[in-house]
Amino acid sequence: MKKYFFYLILLLFVLQIFATVIWYYCPEKLLFLKYKTISPLKIEDIKKPVLFLTTHEDVQKDCAIMCGECNKANTKINILAKYFYFSLQNIPLVTSYNKILVKDKPNNLTEKCINLIKKNQSIMMMLHSNNKKKGLYYILKATKIPIVFCRMKQKNHREVTLEYEMYKDYDITLDRDEFVEMITKKLYQNL
Repeated sequence: MKKYFFYLILLLFVLQIFATVIWYYCPEKLLFLKYKTISPLKIEDIKKPVLFLTTHEDVQKDCAIMCGECNKANTKINILAKYFYFSLQNIPLVTSYNKILVKDKPNNLTEKCINLIKKNQSIMMMLHSNNKKKGLYYILKATKIPIVFCRMKQKNHREVTLEYEMYKDYDITLDRDEFVEMITKKLYQNL
């Protein structure tokens, strides 16, 4: 019996290493997804801190694709996730990005993001089309960094295209609610 237990532990350890390697290099493969970037701007081209705003309709697919994209980035990216939506949360033991968990009532989350940007790191937020979150307004007001919209379009069940757009000329003097609504509409335009 002890012999089988040892082999079971060894098998679990090997699977953990395998899944970590897959997650690190191509997390979308764990969900059997294919994606490609169709815009001239690629995540590798971004050298300075930005606020990535991504469309967010399918939790598992969106997170796997964006984690794969973060592995290609030339800047450190901090991904905000509510309750750590990444479906395989314990698998990425080693990643090229940080995960910031968002609780129901985060303590100083906006301030934490602002400080990370000041340390030359980017932030990635996934926004639903009915977004009402105000943190992005305060982050942009304090840092004045560019926004990079990342639009994910699902072609079929397993294929997704990505489109990046740099947006620098936003009007932060707008009312907070108007600003958030305008940014969310701009993110979801043409989808």
